[in-house]
Amino acid sequence: MKNEEYDGPGLYYQDSAEKRDDIRWIEGRSWKYTHYDRKLTLDQLRAVVEKNDDFGNFVSVIGKPNCSWTAYAYYYFEVENGLFAVCKVEDATNDVRPLDSSGFVKKPNSIVAIYISDEKKNLNTVWMAPDIHKVMGEYRYYRLVKRKLSEDFFKEFAKRSHSLIQLKKEVGLPNIDEHMDWDCYYEISDNRYVDCHLNGDNIEEFSVVDSKDKLYTIWKENPSTN
Repeated sequence: MKNEEYDGPGLYYQDSAEKRDDIRWIEGRSWKYTHYDRKLTLDQLRAVVEKNDDFGNFVSVIGKPNCSWTAYAYYYFEVENGLFAVCKVEDATNDVRPLDSSGFVKKPNSIVAIYISDEKKNLNTVWMAPDIHKVMGEYRYYRLVKRKLSEDFFKEFAKRSHSLIQLKKEVGLPNIDEHMDWDCYYEISDNRYVDCHLNGDNIEEFSVVDSKDKLYTIWKENPSTN
């Protein structure tokens, strides 16, 4: 039976096991789906975005997405083998890069990344903007800083200070900032980062992460010492 309350564009809250031709599961969620008579390839999508990362231009060349999550600016394009190419777009309410001096998005309606997903998860990245890196499963703004850091540096730093302000004084700004100020990330070797988990200026944990996961903890604050 149709769930009329939620039977609109975007995310669809399915309350039964009913199979529907106008619903697709992508990344663990069910979406309203529109079929288009076309066959898209990853090379085709990559070629378009490499020339122009404006999402409006992308749609004018490729066509409309099969599914949309406009609230968070994710757009889903069906490709082969039941997979979907997911476009993450930066817009006025979903900023990824730092805002400009007036508080506005610097590149509104630009594509941040395109990745391939099946019914359950993000499988791999097709394309990322040059100033975007994937860390802990999220596509984030990347700040290039010329330096060489290691796990050992952060282990030694934790012995003398737990202050983010002091860390920035010693080595500079993090490569990646977290919007909510709970974490920031310093690049080390082999496409890995040290995640500084924060409580205000206080660093509570250093851990090593990669593009997908937290790998291990290298230092954690002992609450009994506070």
